[in-house]
Amino acid sequence: MKYNFLLNLTFFALVFTIISCAKSDSSTNVNPTIPSNNKIGENSLIINEIKCRKPDDFSIYGDTTKWVELYNPKDTVLTLEKGKWFFTDSLFNQQKFVLDTTLYVKPKGFLVIWFEKQTPTNTSASYTQLVVPSYSISKTSGDFGVYYKENSTSSIIPINTTTYNYPSDQPKTQSNGRKPDGAGVIQLLDKVTLGTSNN
Repeated sequence: MKYNFLLNLTFFALVFTIISCAKSDSSTNVNPTIPSNNKIGENSLIINEIKCRKPDDFSIYGDTTKWVELYNPKDTVLTLEKGKWFFTDSLFNQQKFVLDTTLYVKPKGFLVIWFEKQTPTNTSASYTQLVVPSYSISKTSGDFGVYYKENSTSSIIPINTTTYNYPSDQPKTQSNGRKPDGAGVIQLLDKVTLGTSNN
């Protein structure tokens, strides 16, 4: 009986160790490690507003007019170095689109990613723009994610991800976004605020 007791005790200790390790791994995924030579980390750039369908009064921006607006929550310029930033509409394919040019986002400023075949004719834009012609986002519902990878040997860091829902009966003059900027969940906004504050 004593032998059985020791065997059971050893078994429970082993199970407890395995569970503890699993919890440790999970918490690592929740809190991404910031690269030692860079201040880039979780929520350095936040998905702030999403527009999936063409509104009648925004035809100036092209035929598909699908875009995602990202927000820099900090008081300093955010440098997005080419080859280190990734955008995706599939959280299972985190490196679907790699940034091939260096961009700068103003403090408390915006980056608008256009899913167009040509640069939109909005020449007076006060925000940073990026045109991605190689793929698009769903016009009804889906995922969007921003990721960072310092180099080929480092781990990829999830900067910000979201799941959105754009009902077919939602007015084309409305978008989904956060209010106030960079905070809360993606929700239906009263109006489109492309490249400007949702507040």
